Amino acid sequence: MVKKYTAVVIGHGEYIADFDTITEAQRYAEEYGDTANDCKIYRNSDARVVARHCRDISGDGRRWFKASIG
Repeated sequence: MVKKYTAVVIGHGEYIADFDTITEAQRYAEEYGDTANDCKIYRNSDARVVARHCRDISGDGRRWFKASIG
């Protein structure tokens, strides 16, 4: 079964995985903790970026900003 979204997480490397929902993709990015800084989520049907999820590098660096969708 083809997943609806692809998450591309950038940090100490580039990590790519497919998901059924944007929320699942966000959780995937957050699992990288402070080793990742940014996650772009693409809709697989047209390869358009539909959300961006960024880590807040202030403080202890483990918090992520709410994803911008659009």
